[in-house]
Amino acid sequence: MKKKILLILTIFGLLSCANDDTTESKAAYEMQLQEQIEAITNFASSGNCNEDTDCDYLAYGSKACGGPQGYVVFSTAIDVDLLKEMIEDYTKLEEEYNIKFGIISDCSIVSPLFITGCLNNQCAKMIE
Repeated sequence: MKKKILLILTIFGLLSCANDDTTESKAAYEMQLQEQIEAITNFASSGNCNEDTDCDYLAYGSKACGGPQGYVVFSTAIDVDLLKEMIEDYTKLEEEYNIKFGIISDCSIVSPLFITGCLNNQCAKMIE
């Protein structure tokens, strides 16, 4: 009887450790995603503009149901190719996260229903 109890406790212990690894792994993904989106928004806001045509936007992220998580507004004075790479890396990581952890979303479509413009030498969403 003691061997059965010990075996059961061992199995629960192993399952508990496996669950901790998943939780840790999920937290690591979430931290990496947070760091990447902060880097993207900081980089996107680092450029200045002089007129509305200096501003643009790109979709970022991967909702579990498909489509982007949102849009980032930026000045074309920055290294746009680098910004695209950063967004691509973030989007791939978020898609991987969604699949690995079975993430669900509201399936709403996030569309760019706004106009960008230059306000005080910074690109911004002008009309939403």
